[in-house]
Amino acid sequence: MLVRTVAQTIESESGFLQPALDIIATIPADAQSRKIPISLVVGCKQDDSLKSTSSLACYYYAIPLAKGRYPNLKSGKGGVVGVPLLDTNDDRVRDMTRRLATIISEKFNRPCYVTWSSSPNEDSSMLVTSHLYILKKCLNLLKAELGE
Repeated sequence: MLVRTVAQTIESESGFLQPALDIIATIPADAQSRKIPISLVVGCKQDDSLKSTSSLACYYYAIPLAKGRYPNLKSGKGGVVGVPLLDTNDDRVRDMTRRLATIISEKFNRPCYVTWSSSPNEDSSMLVTSHLYILKKCLNLLKAELGE
């Protein structure tokens, strides 16, 4: 299993995304391999990663269903099945983590793990207004790295 790791910091030009987010993605080195999962870690930008106060808030796994294998699905294409591996009581963090995992799994047709880490004093209300921006930036990073 050959994988590579890429990292990016998401910052908004207008400053609406506070604090900035770090994204670390582990992706297959071979873009044709559909069994090697995509792993995404999202968390607040840390000045010193060795003295980070972030902790694991939510961990979600999603896997695409095989197309044509489940004829009872209402849509003509396959769906995605997901499960929280570590859940949280913060609905905004849970929804963002689930949404990232299921959309990435469906878009790239491969399993996906998404980890969200947060600080104890972090306000997750910024996810309400910036979830589409975060999702777009994560998808753009993966598209660029996977060449899709």
